[in-house]
Amino acid sequence: MTQIRFSLSISSDAYEAYYRGDAKYVQVVTDQSLKVKMPANIFRSFLTPQGVSGTFVVTYDKDKRFQSIEKLG
Repeated sequence: MTQIRFSLSISSDAYEAYYRGDAKYVQVVTDQSLKVKMPANIFRSFLTPQGVSGTFVVTYDKDKRFQSIEKLG
């Protein structure tokens, strides 16, 4: 399993494009300075009226398939 850690801040207005399906991916820069593109829908459970914000850890399997996401703190 591989884990990546990153901080993310998307306003609710900006996330609306993902929610409607107009945008399917979110690109982040990890704490190790790697650019990673992931499906936007994995953040839906973290959506608040202010948007999506926080530090996250995403776990992938050996084939780079999404396994889980966790919000830290």
